[in-house]
Amino acid sequence: MKFFIKLIALCGVLIVTGCSAISSEVKNHHTIYPMAGTNTAVVGIGIDKNGVPFVAAKEIIVAPGQKILFAGPDEFTVTFKNKKSPNRKIDNPSRGGVVKIDVPSEVFEQREFVEEYRKNGQLKFNYGVIVNGKELDPEIIVRRH
Repeated sequence: MKFFIKLIALCGVLIVTGCSAISSEVKNHHTIYPMAGTNTAVVGIGIDKNGVPFVAAKEIIVAPGQKILFAGPDEFTVTFKNKKSPNRKIDNPSRGGVVKIDVPSEVFEQREFVEEYRKNGQLKFNYGVIVNGKELDPEIIVRRH
């Protein structure tokens, strides 16, 4: 079942991003939103020829109550910076090549995020993807649609 979920996630990334977007060149990366008709943003993670991870997104934008599904190598970790995480977990290791991050419906009302949301109308979470000891660090943006 986990393999099937990973396969579906990777196929979704290829369909949404196009095969040419699976590249370590930033110019090919784009914004990822939840897939049409779902509450799930699917993010592909690859490894370039030098072993450096890359994410097929320059940013990920989701709303409260949605989730992000990272799919890639069998072993990787999504780690949040500055002790700030939407799911209150700093390190999120993969299971069968997949990491799921749930964004709580009440994220804007959480004490630690109220002021940032009031000032900016959104929350930003800096995270890193670590594969084989090498890290890449784009960001996740949570805002109302």
